[in-house]
This record gives sequence, C-alpha cells and structure tokens, in this order.
Amino acid sequence: MTRILLLILIAVSLMSSCQNRLSSASKVSVNGVVKKEVFKEIIGLGKVQLVDVRTPEEFLAGHIDKAKNINFNDPNFKQTIAASLKKNKPVAIYCRSGRRSASAFIILKEMGFKEIYDLEGGFLNWQAVPK
Repeated sequence: MTRILLLILIAVSLMSSCQNRLSSASKVSVNGVVKKEVFKEIIGLGKVQLVDVRTPEEFLAGHIDKAKNINFNDPNFKQTIAASLKKNKPVAIYCRSGRRSASAFIILKEMGFKEIYDLEGGFLNWQAVPK
C-alpha cells in the first residue's frame, strides 16, 4: 500500500513538473518575444547567455546586470556571435525597443541557435515602472 501511494505521489509530481514547463513555454511567442516578467524569470535562472545588441554607447549608459554587449550594427556581428556564444545554450537578447533584437533573433536562428528569448519592448520596457 505504501509503495502504491509513493508511486502515485511521484506520478503526480512528474505531471505537475511537465505542466509547469509547458506553461512557461507557452509564454514564448513564435518569434521568441517574451514579456518582461518571463524574461526576468529566464535570466534569473542563470543558465542563459544574456546579450545586449545595442551600441557600446547605449550599453555604457545602462544595461541589464551580467549582459554581454555585442553590437548589432557592427559589420562583424555574426563573427562575434559565433566566437562568443554557445549554440547549445539558451540566449536571451534585447536592444533599446525590440527592433534590433528581432533582427538579431533571425540571424541567431539562421546560425543554428535553438533557444532564443527576445525581450518585448527592449530595454525601454525593462526600465519602465509597472503601472
């Protein structure tokens, strides 16, 4: 009887765990854009490569803690990405408002990166005070 109860508890636990992953995955749009709250959760896990694709000047004026600056406007953007990031590790990207990071998302996908998260509204959204 104890074994059966234990097996039931394990099964329920596994189903719950899978459900949590599915609900998080459903918060990611087709183009990888995620809301600020989800982005915070993702980078809070510490298992992503956080990349700011703005210019060095924008980056120096303020950025998300632990972000790496890889300038999207640099002609060597693809080469820098290839040399700096691991394709088998998730990438979280952002720019000022979301345009450059959306373009960077496409490039990363084309380069073979599988798990990419793009901050909705960019750094402007990140800094915005919740209503």
